[in-house]
Amino acid sequence: MKTSRLFFLATLTLGLLASCKSSTDSSPGENISTYISLASGNYWNFFQTDLDSNGATKSVDTLQFIVGDPMNVPPHAGNLWVRHSIGKYKDDSGDSLFVTLSDAKNILYYGRISQGTTKPILPTLKYPMAVGEEFKMWDTTFADHTRQYEVLTLVSSSESFAFNGTNYPMLHYTDNRITVDSLGTQRDTSRLDLFFAKGIGPVRLLDYSKTDGGRWYVFTKQELIEYKVLSVHVVK
Repeated sequence: MKTSRLFFLATLTLGLLASCKSSTDSSPGENISTYISLASGNYWNFFQTDLDSNGATKSVDTLQFIVGDPMNVPPHAGNLWVRHSIGKYKDDSGDSLFVTLSDAKNILYYGRISQGTTKPILPTLKYPMAVGEEFKMWDTTFADHTRQYEVLTLVSSSESFAFNGTNYPMLHYTDNRITVDSLGTQRDTSRLDLFFAKGIGPVRLLDYSKTDGGRWYVFTKQELIEYKVLSVHVVK
């Protein structure tokens, strides 16, 4: 089964309560900490479905994203996030993710941990953003002159997420990876839709693939079924 690229994109949470207003869709005094609680012990369980290009289910699983204790991987300090299967595949080894906030507390960075060191630290979420605003998370040109970059866009701040009979305000982001070849031809090579609900955190992920004919389709979707944030435990 192919698991999606970070919910670590995934992998995030809503902590303090505040409304989304103004030209940057935030209230005065808000920063990314309003939407991301790095408290040790917080977790989110998701039901994951893998689909074929016709929308038929290929496999299902249950995933858990849990916040570990604060840690230091010089020169960064953050928290350890672990993603692992708690359902059909029972993958207890998980994926380790090192997470840290920017000094301005409006960008979340992450890096995978391998043998005590981290892969390059990359942005994974920005808040606040205006609806329609684009944030280039990274931009790299390779030796063959191929260029690749990734863009985060806030699509909407007016959607809602229904959970246990309650509707929660929700932010909807897209994450697009773009490749430009040496001749300047540009194409989208990956796409994610990411959803974060006020008072909960990450609630939904849609990971897309392309058919040989160039049609995008959802091949992995994750939906929240249980969470614990700031000592509040809720099961759907």
